[in-house]
Amino acid sequence: MYDKYLLPLMQRRGFDGWYSNKAGQVSEGSALFYRTSIFELVAKCVRMFMHSMRQCITWEI
Repeated sequence: MYDKYLLPLMQRRGFDGWYSNKAGQVSEGSALFYRTSIFELVAKCVRMFMHSMRQCITWEI
C-alpha cells in the first residue's frame, strides 16, 4: 500500500516519506511524510514500543 500508492501520490505533490512496519505479524505500521522544499531527511529512527524506550534503531542517510 505504502510503496505502491501512498509514496508515489505524495511525491507527485512535493513530499517524501518513509514507512516502518509494526513489530510482529501485523501488516500495518506508521508512515511519515515531509515537504521536500522545506525539510531534508538527515536520519531515521525507529522506536519499538514493545522494547525499552532507550533503544533506537537509527539509519544515517
